[in-house]
Amino acid sequence: MSLFTGTIPMTAASPLRRSLDPMAASLGLVFTDSRGRVVFGDSHFLDLIGPDKAGTLVGKPLHQIMGADHQDVSSLISDIGRAGYVRDKRLSVTIQRGEQQIVACSGIATYDEQGGFIGVDLTLRDPDHTAHPDLMLDTHGDVLNARIQQIEFEAETHGVEQNMALANLYFTAQVSALQVLLGRMGGPRVAEALEDQINGSAAKRQWPIQIKGGRFVVELTKTPPEAFRLLMAELFEFASGVIGQRGVVEEMKLIDVHMKPETQAVAGQVGLRDFLG
Repeated sequence: MSLFTGTIPMTAASPLRRSLDPMAASLGLVFTDSRGRVVFGDSHFLDLIGPDKAGTLVGKPLHQIMGADHQDVSSLISDIGRAGYVRDKRLSVTIQRGEQQIVACSGIATYDEQGGFIGVDLTLRDPDHTAHPDLMLDTHGDVLNARIQQIEFEAETHGVEQNMALANLYFTAQVSALQVLLGRMGGPRVAEALEDQINGSAAKRQWPIQIKGGRFVVELTKTPPEAFRLLMAELFEFASGVIGQRGVVEEMKLIDVHMKPETQAVAGQVGLRDFLG
């Protein structure tokens, strides 16, 4: 029942760096709750819909953000929730400057501990281009791997000590996962409350860590290592109070298992794996 958001904003990327982006072949990755409200959209999705909509993304109906027919989107979400997976369903969307574009939508359903449908992981691509088999996201685990790689790709770590960069990667992925889960199970206001908690706690301690519209902004060269552990402790308590500690631990384990050994090792040293139980 996992999916996460939030990255350090991408700087201008060279063609070589962009070619390394695990989601570069897609038109976007967007996550919704069971009602079809947007929980998060990745950088490619924001490029697709344009800056006017990007700033007010979370909590808005997907059909509204995509400029698509309400019934078509409702049917898509319902089909995914019922079947668990839908591949390459065509949808007409309105992109930047009001242009119409046909996209192929593939969606994976996510569920809570009781098997209740809580949201969709939706990948968009150009229907005229066949996706490489290695880039197809057929399972929720595929999405987890792709998002972790994308967070790593989008992180600007020049001049940053490697251990700090890895600690930030782990922290960002875990907190982002909880933000999406809370948005799906508690609604947009709960996700916003989590964001406010991070920003408030960091500001109080004068740590240069913020979430802006679901995306992390972290000045790693000015962030003390203990910041990650202390903020995670507060967020763990917050999330456990909303959805229960068991659900939070399971969510974090799903992210942890997809991390590279070197990232897990650094996270353990910082104390970020202490919450896995």
